[in-house]
Amino acid sequence: MTRARAAIANRSAIWGSGLARDTLRIVVRGGRDAAPAALLQLMNRVPLDSVAQRAIDHELFEDHCGKLPANMMPGMRAAQEVRDASMTAALLAAGASGPAWLIAGNGHVRSDMGVPRLLRTVAPAKSVLAVGFLERDSLGALPDAAERQRYEIVLITPPAPREDPCAGL
Repeated sequence: MTRARAAIANRSAIWGSGLARDTLRIVVRGGRDAAPAALLQLMNRVPLDSVAQRAIDHELFEDHCGKLPANMMPGMRAAQEVRDASMTAALLAAGASGPAWLIAGNGHVRSDMGVPRLLRTVAPAKSVLAVGFLERDSLGALPDAAERQRYEIVLITPPAPREDPCAGL
């Protein structure tokens, strides 16, 4: 059973937190100041420090197979940041009367640069628990300690079979 089906079966509310592609495109081109006003206000309350900026830049560079031009980095980082702000706003709305969960990619749930970082500042009375699902590498080795420390709980899975996303670039 998928998580969405389980939520529906248990009569849990499902909140969307995604942004339209057009909105993200505007942010990539115009930077963080082009974000929707409410999200920009949230981003400005908890600005990324230089360490988090470098972490996001590194992830973006790696995720784009080392081909992302340096001049694209600020806009792509802003898109990541506005997504985190959007997810944070949705969690705050969903959790106004009880617990709420975010199911998102590991970059968005990292304690050092993602949604938990925002939540801990804008909703300090809320409990935040970041769970990372990490894969063993192709030889079966565990993720390194630095990667595991980005989350309060880490669940290790076998590597998922997938094609090399960089093979065609």
